[in-house]
Amino acid sequence: MPAHEKHTARAERVARHALAEIGRELRLARLNHDLSQRTASAAAGISPSTWSRLERGIGPAEHVTELARALAVVGHDLRLNAFPAGS
Repeated sequence: MPAHEKHTARAERVARHALAEIGRELRLARLNHDLSQRTASAAAGISPSTWSRLERGIGPAEHVTELARALAVVGHDLRLNAFPAGS
């Protein structure tokens, strides 16, 4: 397997893990604010099904903007960082 395929496979695993972690944080914050998914999604201007996918950490990369809006509803900011890959 070429090196770039190893790097992209790792990147996909890291991204899936990060989205799952953020989704858990989103769900906990929503529950701490006593909001239903329907109420929170309406406040973020997204559909309840999109909100549900965000909480479960699934969906395409286009959901980053929607994720940022959802997190804003529950008082959180989304921060994305890039780090040099380890050797």
